[in-house]
Amino acid sequence: FDMSAHLDVLHEFMGMALRNKRAPWMFFKIQGWMLQDLVTAQSMISEYKSRIQERELEAEKNLPDKERLRYEIKLLNREKLVLKKYIHAVRDVGDGMAWRMFGHDRATIYELGSRPAVEGFNLEGLMGEMREFGQSYDLKKGFAILNCITNCLRLGDIVSQGEGDTFEVVEVKKGCRKSGRLTR
Repeated sequence: FDMSAHLDVLHEFMGMALRNKRAPWMFFKIQGWMLQDLVTAQSMISEYKSRIQERELEAEKNLPDKERLRYEIKLLNREKLVLKKYIHAVRDVGDGMAWRMFGHDRATIYELGSRPAVEGFNLEGLMGEMREFGQSYDLKKGFAILNCITNCLRLGDIVSQGEGDTFEVVEVKKGCRKSGRLTR
């Protein structure tokens, strides 16, 4: 596994986020690219978990290949750990974007992060979130952020800037035509 490729991608995400801090459309595009990487990495983690379970079952049955299977399990666990760290690092970039969007207001970040963390992605729900996220940019409301690309935002699914110092928290519900909103 080539960790340098992941580091290159993280560097690009950070650079794009810094260079385009006043361009809402690029802020939107960067998040889409980050989300794509996050979903792919999460999918690979699930695949590695399945492979590990298969190898463990095979190792119990097959004594001659036990050492080879243990070695494969060790490598798969390492790959899984690297991807978990990569996910966290990509979300760290998302955290930086959120901090900038909220003007480095610690109280706001604290309030929006005061819910339990959710691990992984619900792909059905994610489609609704992306539709709502795209609409916030189509309506030219300003900056918005997908909470699932951050470690620090846990209230709602999307937070978008409102007029003045206000922002809107959007909770997207699967199968509902209208999402819940909270404006502060």
